[in-house]
Amino acid sequence: MTKDEATREEALDPWKSFIVEAPAGSGKTALLTRRFLRLLSVVERPESIVAMTFTRKAAAEMRERIHQALLDTESGTAVQSAYEQRTRTLARQALERDKAKSWNLLADVGQLQVQTIDSLCATLARQMPVVSEFGGIGTVVEDARELYRLAARRTLRDLTEGTEQDKTLFRVLALHFDNDIESLEKQIASMLQKRDQWNLDQWDFLGEEGSLASAFCELLNSARLALRAVFRETAAVDFTEVAHAALRALGTPEAPTDLLYSLDYRIEHLLVDEFQDTSRAQYKLLRALTEQWSDGGGHTLFLVGDPMQSIYRFREAEVALFLQCWESEQLGSVRLKPLRLTSNFRSTPELVEWVREKVSPVMAEDNPRLGAVQFRESEAAREDRGEVPQLIALIDDNNGQREAAEIVD
Repeated sequence: MTKDEATREEALDPWKSFIVEAPAGSGKTALLTRRFLRLLSVVERPESIVAMTFTRKAAAEMRERIHQALLDTESGTAVQSAYEQRTRTLARQALERDKAKSWNLLADVGQLQVQTIDSLCATLARQMPVVSEFGGIGTVVEDARELYRLAARRTLRDLTEGTEQDKTLFRVLALHFDNDIESLEKQIASMLQKRDQWNLDQWDFLGEEGSLASAFCELLNSARLALRAVFRETAAVDFTEVAHAALRALGTPEAPTDLLYSLDYRIEHLLVDEFQDTSRAQYKLLRALTEQWSDGGGHTLFLVGDPMQSIYRFREAEVALFLQCWESEQLGSVRLKPLRLTSNFRSTPELVEWVREKVSPVMAEDNPRLGAVQFRESEAAREDRGEVPQLIALIDDNNGQREAAEIVD
């Protein structure tokens, strides 16, 4: 039994919401699988449990683990360790519920709602094509830098061919970039990639009319419209656009759409994997989905992640969102209990100690404002599970930024 076994057991409580910090090798996917099985034993409909992951591979793995646990239990496959026996108990309880409710999960695995957060956003947007302004747009591209460049180039062209006010705006901006139009175009494209972080109203407030700050606000507003046009023409969008379309489909707290009311009934338990890589738009989506939830209402939110492994900055991931939820112990109106897993099943004690010695001085403190994360110590628990240790490596992401990631098979 691991030293954090009580924490892992507490995380299975189907009536409470949690935010779980789960370092690399701590059995994060196994914990999500076990909670899903536990929830299956208490819900009226399996579709009321929705698990969101970051990649299709992770979604397929989680669905397969849940289904395999049910199959092994049904067939009576032998288990030996205490960990496997506990999982078997959870799966048996889920099967009892399955038979009582005639779900037939073993034959119809499609009832297990495990999907990527991007897939959920696209589904929501397409259900309300007029409200979401998402109708007719098909492909979601992971690397949209060419679309940003095209929109930036079109923005500058429209300014030079527009009204006298547009031409004046172009001259002001070009002068600031020493008439290096290529650099200006690259800057606009870079800002379009980060538009999930914009607050143009605040910028406009800080800058007087006619100032450089005000000029940039005008430029970015024009660029955003140009990008929307490029999306329509190419029938392609980026992940940020999909998330914003989903938000529009849900409406606002003051004016929710019928879709949001429907989801409030359909989704009772929401599980989110890799929460440290959530973008601001995705965070707003989670808030919208849970806005009407209340304590004791039968809804739960389960967030799992590791802020030390945030590697998707090129997809506008904001690790600070994890830190904020952890410190405030809530996401929107949902109160969360923080839990931390400390056992590591992949690494030897020597490797864990080496990482602690080298990394802890560099990662010295949490700073939600800067997105800085303090190093968390873990304890090797290889003897409990007998798993093969794997290394943690430093890799470069698409922006050339060094981040921590696991070396996988």
